[in-house]
Amino acid sequence: MLPLEAILSLIPQPAMIVDGKSGVQATNPSFSRWLAYQKTLDVSLGRMSWRNARHHVAFSALLKQMIDDSEVALGHRRTRLSLSGPERTLPLIIDCLSVLTVDATRDGPTQRHALLVLHDLQDSPPIDLHILIDVFGLTRTEARVAGLLAEGQAPTEIGLIFDRSMGTIRSHLRVIADKLGVHRQAEVVRLLTRLPQAEASDSRTGTRFG
Repeated sequence: MLPLEAILSLIPQPAMIVDGKSGVQATNPSFSRWLAYQKTLDVSLGRMSWRNARHHVAFSALLKQMIDDSEVALGHRRTRLSLSGPERTLPLIIDCLSVLTVDATRDGPTQRHALLVLHDLQDSPPIDLHILIDVFGLTRTEARVAGLLAEGQAPTEIGLIFDRSMGTIRSHLRVIADKLGVHRQAEVVRLLTRLPQAEASDSRTGTRFG
């Protein structure tokens, strides 16, 4: 039996612990950053709610299985839920584990909760564009183009966002690849996705540069 904060501190992915009524008991910093950018889940007054009704039904059934069902062994059964819909191009995958928790003072009763670890294939926070500028020497425009590319935007879509021709965007991509020390667009994306994520206060299509 561990305090909630101790459990979450060991998890690098966005994670939270909820009770059987979708009440959020604790989250980790990665979850707070993820929450600022995604369009699937809301948390208000300590309670989570899904914007898609089908997600709500599926998640409620999952919680009932993991928390209310006494036959589910604590820490021994993991359930995985994949949520998709018209508002998502890629699914949100939730790993759920039934856990027994105790408050930090260890004076209160133990309770059964669900530990949720989120793997969002779509709405992850953008990379920290400051690193591209400070470490790799990209200009602000090049960093923004690289950030959009890392988020999954195609060069044609980036051209529409910037209102620039494909020739201009391709030129930016060639310079970005050269500064990153790679040769192909796939290599650029692979490197970009390994960079640290931006803080929640950064904008979706361009970090505030001060």
